[in-house]
Amino acid sequence: MSKVVLIATHFDDNLEIATMPWAVGNAALAADKEVTIFLQGLAVREAKKGGTKGLRFPPFPSLDTLQKAFVENGGHVFVCAPCMKAHSVEPDEFIEGAEPGGAAFLVDLAEDAAVFNY
Repeated sequence: MSKVVLIATHFDDNLEIATMPWAVGNAALAADKEVTIFLQGLAVREAKKGGTKGLRFPPFPSLDTLQKAFVENGGHVFVCAPCMKAHSVEPDEFIEGAEPGGAAFLVDLAEDAAVFNY
């Protein structure tokens, strides 16, 4: 199984771009890839329970729908630890399956993976 890493940097500042990692991630999972979304910058807010509720960029499903499918289908979610502090996001607020991760972790994760940045 090949690895795909999707780096997300947008939230409600750009719903079109914020939607892409989740849409591409779900497509990659359907193609039997090992997929990780790494949330950075404003995107760390997507890790909060209920944080994506009501956010949608048509014609795609809502962010919360895409996010739930991604996690249920085996996708991995990591959240930039320094960005969490900058955006006041605490691990006890995370969606199911999300974990904090740092820069060194991201570099290791990206080794031998197809990496996309949104």
